[in-house]
Amino acid sequence: MASFLVERFWPGLTRDAAESATGALRASGVTVVETIVASPDEVCMWYVEAADAEAVATAFGAAAVPFDRLTAATRIAG
Repeated sequence: MASFLVERFWPGLTRDAAESATGALRASGVTVVETIVASPDEVCMWYVEAADAEAVATAFGAAAVPFDRLTAATRIAG
């Protein structure tokens, strides 16, 4: 399984909206490891695991969650 960081510039971003999007993503087949909401910057980021980047893009499309950037990533626990 590969890991990815998915970023979205989201004007009007709220925690409730991010939680709703995360729930839709979980139902679409990606493993959402973590969701980060940076409200002052209006940015939401998801750290996800999936077979490949195409699977991530497909899952985001199925969940109707647009994104601006999708990149391979490694999470280092602090």
